[in-house]
Amino acid sequence: MYKLRGMKVILIVLENSSYNELLTCLKRTLKELGMDYKVGSIKEAIIQLKNFGYLIYTTPINIEPDNLKFVEKTKFKVILSKNGVDSRIIKELAEFIEGEILHPIEVDKVIECNGVKIAVGKYLEKDRVFLLETKIDDVSGEVIAHAVEKVLKYALDVEVLLASGKKGRPCFVLRVISENVEKVAEIIMAETGSIGVRIFPIIRIKSPRKIETININVGNRQYSVRVKISGVNVKPEFEDIKNIAEKEGLSLIEAYRLVLQKLRVDT
Repeated sequence: MYKLRGMKVILIVLENSSYNELLTCLKRTLKELGMDYKVGSIKEAIIQLKNFGYLIYTTPINIEPDNLKFVEKTKFKVILSKNGVDSRIIKELAEFIEGEILHPIEVDKVIECNGVKIAVGKYLEKDRVFLLETKIDDVSGEVIAHAVEKVLKYALDVEVLLASGKKGRPCFVLRVISENVEKVAEIIMAETGSIGVRIFPIIRIKSPRKIETININVGNRQYSVRVKISGVNVKPEFEDIKNIAEKEGLSLIEAYRLVLQKLRVDT
């Protein structure tokens, strides 16, 4: 079954908490999120949260050396301690934990119980890149196209905008987002003859993204379709849609609509 997980996050902060304290806090969390299910264990509560698209994270937790076996091959981050959390907590969380949150989250609410805090929010991926731009008014379109081709090897995004130059002459603005500032600036000046490039540091907040492969039936055939998942958006890979369109005798638009309809049925 294909499921869209989205950007929703649960962060569990444990401070030598007991099993019942965490279970109580998870029950309160479910209730405040409108999921007032009867759950009798931490595992059951976590499964409900996962079913509703939440990614589950924890801060590093205190763990006794004897309990290390429970976190082998998991994403748990731990601190060795003589007085770790209840081993039952570790066992029931281990298979669901995504690890530590390494990027900022937008917190919607915090539920606090004795020894436990649960933050509910949205996961935002954040990084620092650079915007480079220059104005070009004395070269042909072929030269600009060639410069764009060269820059694309080192860029995250490239655009060419129509603008007005000196004395109202039409010109272009070449704008590039990249992490490789020096190389891109060098290419822009070499390929366009520009005598200067403006550079602006910028912060990007990105939706987490991943690619999953799913199998769908179209006609009498089964196809593997790569799907890019970004936040709440789902986008099938163009080449896979093209393959379906050609083999099924469909237009590209018809193939897109058919695949997207099947994805909605399966989510």
